[in-house]
Amino acid sequence: MMEAPQSLDRPSQFDHQQHTFPSYQDIITARDTIYPYIKTIPMRLLHADISQDQKVYLKTENLQINNSYKIRGALNVISHLLNTDDKTLFRSGIVTASSGNFACQLAYSLNIRQVTTELTLVVPTFASQQKINKIREIYDHVRIVKLEPNDWIEIILKNKFDPHSLKIVEGSLNLDTLPFYISTATNFHVIAGSATVGLEIIDEIDDLNNTCVIIPYGGGGLTIGVATAMKHANPNIKFFACEVETGAPLKASLENSTPTYVCFEPSFVDGIGSVTVIPHMFEEVKTLIEDSLVVSLDEVANSMKLLYDDYGMVTEGAGASSVAAYLKYKSTVLKDFTKVVCLITGGSIEPGIFQSLINKPCLA
Repeated sequence: MMEAPQSLDRPSQFDHQQHTFPSYQDIITARDTIYPYIKTIPMRLLHADISQDQKVYLKTENLQINNSYKIRGALNVISHLLNTDDKTLFRSGIVTASSGNFACQLAYSLNIRQVTTELTLVVPTFASQQKINKIREIYDHVRIVKLEPNDWIEIILKNKFDPHSLKIVEGSLNLDTLPFYISTATNFHVIAGSATVGLEIIDEIDDLNNTCVIIPYGGGGLTIGVATAMKHANPNIKFFACEVETGAPLKASLENSTPTYVCFEPSFVDGIGSVTVIPHMFEEVKTLIEDSLVVSLDEVANSMKLLYDDYGMVTEGAGASSVAAYLKYKSTVLKDFTKVVCLITGGSIEPGIFQSLINKPCLA
């Protein structure tokens, strides 16, 4: 378990430049860019354990190419780089820090857009070996670097590091000699691409009044993007993040009204969870959501089993956390909504781990 202090007492370590987030028009542009390459998957209705007078929609991005919504952001950012005048951006390679899904989709995007460059992927030691193997199968020019969780999270939080020495860089990076860093959480074009999920939800639900959306919370980019897209159609739509109790910094940060550290324990839910939030992302997210709904590992495992038994769907822990959150809070926080959308973000998980989880009896 990773221990941490309760709050950020050294905010200067997390200073960022002025950040902007995609507008609705940016998201429309991203949709036009990526749609030739991705799947459009109709939502399904959840039938089991539904509260009376509610419709619960499943946005099944676990059925997307390579089993993750992150294909959207990865394709959009690579397409954007290809369309820039600066063709030297790929000369020194690309680097990202990812638990696996974004790295896989970045490799896929480089492949289908026929870009040859060195791709350096910084992953935590707990990253799924299945995801790493898939990355190597997709793209030939890959360097995998594994870091201890604390060091890996530090890179994501600071969003700036020297990919050769793998040390944090406090000053400017010389992009003529260093790989181009793409943040899975904070990159403008990644967020815009991810936000296209929200456009598809809008297209499928006729009446968005009294609707809420539950979104697994990692770095915050998906939450910001989807909320921006959907609030343009109906500003009354409500949004909830969901986290797992083994690492729920957003909930703690909302309660304390400031970025807060929590203890984080790696688990089979490897796509969400951290020791803290990214401060500038938190400042935006807190204006868009109602709350963060926290669930247990057992509740996530039960939801994975339900989705497999009822739909034959393989989901990873992070993806199923939205369904777990609905089932836990349907009679309390969510009881007054007539339509609930659960965003299932991914389905990439070690087969042995998945089998062990769905073969266990459901736990109350």
